[in-house]
Amino acid sequence: MGKTVIGEFLQNVASNPDNCAVKENGDRSVSYRELNALSNRIAKNLTQIGCGKGDIVAVCMNQSISLVAMLLGILKTGAAYSPVDPANPPLRLNQIVEQLPKDSLVIVDDASFDKMNSDRFSKINANALIDGSDNDISIDIDPDSLCYVVFTSGTTGIPKSVAIKHKSWHNLLTWFRSHYELDETFDNMLVSAIGFDISQRSIMCPLVTGATLHLMTSRYFDPQKARKIFESQKIRTLHCAPSSLYLMIEGNDSLRSLNYAFIGGEALNLNRIKEWCRVYKNYQKLIHQYGVAECTDVATAYQLNANDLQSDETVPVGTPVADNQIFILDDSRSIVRDGVVGEICIAGPGLGEGYLNNAKLTQEKFQRITVGSNEIRIYRTGDYGYINRKGQLVCNGRLDNQVKIRGIRIDLGDIENALKSINGIETAIVVNVGIDDCQKLCAFLSTKSPELNIDKSSLRKQLSNHLPLHMVPDTYEVLQHFPLTQNGKIDRARLKLKAS
Repeated sequence: MGKTVIGEFLQNVASNPDNCAVKENGDRSVSYRELNALSNRIAKNLTQIGCGKGDIVAVCMNQSISLVAMLLGILKTGAAYSPVDPANPPLRLNQIVEQLPKDSLVIVDDASFDKMNSDRFSKINANALIDGSDNDISIDIDPDSLCYVVFTSGTTGIPKSVAIKHKSWHNLLTWFRSHYELDETFDNMLVSAIGFDISQRSIMCPLVTGATLHLMTSRYFDPQKARKIFESQKIRTLHCAPSSLYLMIEGNDSLRSLNYAFIGGEALNLNRIKEWCRVYKNYQKLIHQYGVAECTDVATAYQLNANDLQSDETVPVGTPVADNQIFILDDSRSIVRDGVVGEICIAGPGLGEGYLNNAKLTQEKFQRITVGSNEIRIYRTGDYGYINRKGQLVCNGRLDNQVKIRGIRIDLGDIENALKSINGIETAIVVNVGIDDCQKLCAFLSTKSPELNIDKSSLRKQLSNHLPLHMVPDTYEVLQHFPLTQNGKIDRARLKLKAS
């Protein structure tokens, strides 16, 4: 199998076949031997219907042992898998899958069968693939071939399909294992939707290290159920967005068995974790990471320390991991000096292959720059940031989070940070609504205590002491809970609709 995730999984099958591989809801489980046998049956049935090297197979299934076996089975055929979240509405599901090559195979479970219908792809029920011979399947997987394809948000409203190679994914997961000394005792829980890029490592990292992957079979994230399973099973790792972590640690008395929470995908709000860290001294368990789906999800990492909890500065996202590189470029694609803000660009083995069926966007985002005497392929993230005096990357937000209000360009993140500096405010999200000269800024807030009342006129006055008038929001609304996307991030689109 070469240097592939499947090869690492098979080594654990050989060395510890009776260890628990996957467990559902803290109850039903399969061993590495049983999971391998099930994935063998799936792989053989897939090859019999013509699935193999060069193919991309979409999978639209709820979290289950069968889902994990399906992903492994697809990889064993030499094909790549493309996870699709079944919680999406039918229109979005079909819109996603129709971006894959024509006549691609889509595997569905009973709950998703009627939601997936198109002349562009073939559909098969997962139940039709689980019977047959358990014998190992012998496929030579090229590390340069595609491993998985995930879909990420597009500015046009149509998701973009991002392709990742086996060698890139193997490089990242083996770095996780060696750098954090993960072994068969580091069980992990999947808390994000399966279509999210962070979910790919959340699923496979424990299977590479020989540990147990814990699943919740509910279609939507249930933090109360997740906390109960986490505590009863003494799970030690999480890979999730910060907004999911906040829900997991509500009440502070939770996640006591945690060794590492690998968090990324959105800015970390220190106010949401300070009390939990203070009570349990858990700050060293939080690994703040930065990356994008186009670059195998993780490019940098930073381990929080006690000083971070006392600082008002933005928490860094660290230094490059797994032999990746970070370059900060100005508008002319020249590297800026440390401390100067520019566009964050990623280089190294984590880079993906680009976007399927979108050569124009691939050419726009995956470019080459000259560094010294070398020409280096980079990915332009569209995020901006700088390297601080300690050599750590600090991410300031999206380039497209800059908006023009009455002709003046502003950064919504600056307003959010000013709001969070005001005593009592825990979370602040600012959105702009309207068009042209009729645009307005709307702030959505949560407080550290539900009983705390926010005087909006006083809030405006306090902000005006820190911000120019054109950056002071027009409206304010206090929320008990922020809406989340299926990936566990704060759903800005829904907030914009609410503000409209």
